[in-house]
Amino acid sequence: MSKPPEVNVGSSDTPETVFEELDLPFTEKELDSCIKKLKRDKSTGYDDIMNEYILFGKTLLKPVLCKLFNNILCSGNFPEIWVKCILIPIFKKGNPDDPGNYRGISLVSHLGKLFTSLINSRLITWCKINNTLTDAQFGFRPGYGTSDAIFCLHSLISKSLRK
Repeated sequence: MSKPPEVNVGSSDTPETVFEELDLPFTEKELDSCIKKLKRDKSTGYDDIMNEYILFGKTLLKPVLCKLFNNILCSGNFPEIWVKCILIPIFKKGNPDDPGNYRGISLVSHLGKLFTSLINSRLITWCKINNTLTDAQFGFRPGYGTSDAIFCLHSLISKSLRK
């Protein structure tokens, strides 16, 4: 049995990341794909930047946003204003004096959401290429949902009860 190689954590030859392709600069093509998914008439966060600004100005904004997002990716400094949200309580039903009868809606920065959608898109692509998601992974996957998980669970329980 061979001994695993020792790695000096403090050395300069320690890899910064295991999957370097995830750290490649974003391209305008990737950005364009995410911009196309933006919806109109959405409330803004603290920065007051509307999706319409991005959608209608994408020709001029794409190179600027690409550079901004790549700087954030390289530096790891996520703008604080993109983390802040405006919390709006929405009344559900029942006694309006009961805080439990409200659900919160968070209004966040559309630029922050665009940046995270770029990362999410890249991660999903990477996971598909590297076959890292099992068929049992239902959350946060396009085309999968809780109803799929409930159906699988129901099928397994039914099959088990028939035995």
